[in-house]
Amino acid sequence: MSLEAFGMGQAVLDASLDAIVVTDATGRVIEFNPAAERLFGHRRAAALGRRIGELIVPGHHRAAHEAGMARYAAGESSRVVGHRMELEALHADGHVFPVELAIVEAEGEGGRIFAASLRDLTERRAQEAELHARQEFLRALVDDQSDLVIRSDAEGRILFCNAEACRFYDLAPEALIGTLFPPGGPAEAQDGLRAELPALTPEAPLRRLVARQAMADGTLRWLDWSNRAIFDAAGRRAGYISVGRDITAARDRAEALERVSRQNALYRRIFEAMPDAIHAKDLEGRFIAANAAMAASLGAPSAEALIGRSKADFLPPEMARSLDAAEQDFLASGDEGRIQTLPTLQADGREGWQLSRKTLFRDEAGQVIGLIGHSRDVTDHVRAERGLAQSEARFAAFVDNAPVAMFLKDGAGRYLVLNVEACRVIGRPLHQVIGRTVREVSDAAAAERIMAADLQVLETGQPLSTTGELAAPGLPYHWAMTMRFPVAAPDGKGRWIGGFAIDLTAQRAAELDLERSREALHQSEKLNAMGSLLAGVAHELNNPLAIVVAQAALLEEEARGGPLGLRAEKIRAAGERCGRIAKTFLGLARRRPTETRRASLNDMARAAVDLMGYSLHTSGMTVDLQLDPDLPEIEGDADLLAQVVLNLVVNAQQAMDGRPGPRVIRVVTRASSQGVGGAAVIEVADSGPGVPEAIRSRIFEPFFTTKPQGGGSGVGLSFCLNVVTAHQGLLELVAPDQALGGALGPALGGAIFRVTLPAAVERPAAPQPAPDTGPAAGSGLAGPGAGRRPRALVVDDEPGLVEVLAELLEDEGYATETALSVAEAQARIRQNPDLALIFSDLRMPQLDGPAFYAWLSAEYPSLLRRLAFVTGDALGAAAAGFLSRVDRPCLEKPFCRESLARVLAEMEAGAI
Repeated sequence: MSLEAFGMGQAVLDASLDAIVVTDATGRVIEFNPAAERLFGHRRAAALGRRIGELIVPGHHRAAHEAGMARYAAGESSRVVGHRMELEALHADGHVFPVELAIVEAEGEGGRIFAASLRDLTERRAQEAELHARQEFLRALVDDQSDLVIRSDAEGRILFCNAEACRFYDLAPEALIGTLFPPGGPAEAQDGLRAELPALTPEAPLRRLVARQAMADGTLRWLDWSNRAIFDAAGRRAGYISVGRDITAARDRAEALERVSRQNALYRRIFEAMPDAIHAKDLEGRFIAANAAMAASLGAPSAEALIGRSKADFLPPEMARSLDAAEQDFLASGDEGRIQTLPTLQADGREGWQLSRKTLFRDEAGQVIGLIGHSRDVTDHVRAERGLAQSEARFAAFVDNAPVAMFLKDGAGRYLVLNVEACRVIGRPLHQVIGRTVREVSDAAAAERIMAADLQVLETGQPLSTTGELAAPGLPYHWAMTMRFPVAAPDGKGRWIGGFAIDLTAQRAAELDLERSREALHQSEKLNAMGSLLAGVAHELNNPLAIVVAQAALLEEEARGGPLGLRAEKIRAAGERCGRIAKTFLGLARRRPTETRRASLNDMARAAVDLMGYSLHTSGMTVDLQLDPDLPEIEGDADLLAQVVLNLVVNAQQAMDGRPGPRVIRVVTRASSQGVGGAAVIEVADSGPGVPEAIRSRIFEPFFTTKPQGGGSGVGLSFCLNVVTAHQGLLELVAPDQALGGALGPALGGAIFRVTLPAAVERPAAPQPAPDTGPAAGSGLAGPGAGRRPRALVVDDEPGLVEVLAELLEDEGYATETALSVAEAQARIRQNPDLALIFSDLRMPQLDGPAFYAWLSAEYPSLLRRLAFVTGDALGAAAAGFLSRVDRPCLEKPFCRESLARVLAEMEAGAI
């Protein structure tokens, strides 16, 4: 039969999308259409005349092919001709691929011919494999669910059930498949569910129902069923998907939790809104499936955006490599599943951690084609664990370094935990104590006392505090408070014993010192109050003292050579002594920052004797001053060092109070070659009882004193030692044969305290101003109008002081005006600002010296260089701070003509 008889013309062959190959009865190709050329890669001309087996049949099928053709030629029926089947074909480039084959037989002009229609199945096979993989993924996903998943047909007979459903009903899948849904009783629950299913429609395919389920052991459980009807394209019911969740526990708690139902509902919504991230990957690490949580964990816009991509597209390279390495290690391990905690990257860029569960993903042949992963963010948990570990490490560090002995014992008295201090108390290393009882690590007497206390805690369950001596061998504690308390055993049965011991040895020894320190504090408060009072009194005395000293000096000058001149000289000397005492009081009472300057120990010795003069005189004590006129100056805080000298003199006086016989205090200063640049030495000795040898090593300890209660605080010598040491000096108690004053008089027999301080470093002398001869015409202080007396203004609220200072300035060649307030001074300056000199008190009512300075700065800044201040409290913090800031000369009360001349010379030097 010809091809035309079958209606297969050349045009049909050429237009066919399927490959058509026609062979004769011997298997030689007689037709090869264009689709065959494309499918097999052979040109038609090359294919014609060749045997079909050599052309497109793979080598491993050729023998079977030739044998089949032979059997067919011999008259046997063919399993190929007239059938559609799938088999493998050979491409011209040598690769084998799947094809669908259909062969028909016909009669041609030359005999029988065979026409084969072939179609490439490569793409369909790939799609089928992918579909199978997805089905396997979905099956694995469904089987991993904690809910019951059941599929039934339109009549309600079960077609599929997941592993959870089998577990719940305790039946094999074979026992469930084919039965009516729902399986098991009770009957009313079954009837209710079965009545629900037919009521589902395409418009309302989903219904939920809560029903009871009878279990094999007779108990009833509650299931929350979600039933969905499945319809085909024509709207016909195809079956049902039912998902059930065991809510028995929730139902049982419903009545008890009714009042908190809203909180439970909120919790349930939050819980359901935070599912685990789920994904599936192929062997190359590309996503083939993922849920929204997985996409969110990687920062992808959607789950679809992950498909075909890997974690390297979303994570930093190093982290992606680490996760990929973990997956490859799992794939190579042969394990079916693995759970591990892996690092990841959070949305804010910080490192996080996830609990990852991986399961192998296999094809229908059992070959591993990828993996399925479930992951849960455990960042907070990991951070909490790390924080706990750090906290435990910190706690262990605190315990081990605590100055308190800590221990934990079990109910049998065996030591379980000890810190370093506890081991030190017991006198043994940790490894010799852990796991042993007190009997094994302490002497018998101590062990009996400890065990009795432990037994009391175990029996009563109450804490127990004991105080007493600890007498274990090598124990550093002599007296301790031990606190024991019950601790619940980890198994909940019985009690353990925890405790700590606090060393009270030093506390008991310090009780007397504490009492003395309280007395010292009381004395210090009294001294502070008295110092403030004395400072105020001294400051108030300076104003009248300034008037007395200045008026006495003027009277002395006027009456020089006469009988009143000597009286005036005595008044002036007494006033100046009062001034020095007042200044000493101010220096001792004022609290100010440490100030380093050059000072003389001779001046400090004189000031201390002046300050104590009346007290020493009325106590019948004699002061022997042996001061070296060539004594070098020292450098330091003169006020603090003056307090040291004063303290030593006061101590010497107190040491001789109430003693009979001559009572002498000797104060000696001498230069010394000690040190690099030499030193200045001052020694204070007395004729008192001296310091007993037994306590000589303790006299410089804080609060140590030999004086009776109320007689001393015990801080004087400690203070002196600290001050002298801070000045790089040495304070010592010396023997009588080593005293400096021994060569200048008989030994006094009492205590001798010596202070040695480094001599001040000599610096180049600063240029000195020319001798003061009063303001000359044309000088900076004389101001304009040479030939006339320069005008001076004195501002002070003390009339007597204004008068005497004006008189002294008149003697210096000034035409002096006075003002008893800043307001009055401002009026005079506005009237005539032509002033060569202004003296202003610092402390005045209403407007004071700083306010006057501020006014001049704003209104008459040119007068600032002609301004000097007068004060009786130059050592005060406020006054000293202000004078330091404005850098103006200061005339200290009480003053005399010489001190005024020095200030005028300083101003003259600054004005030129």
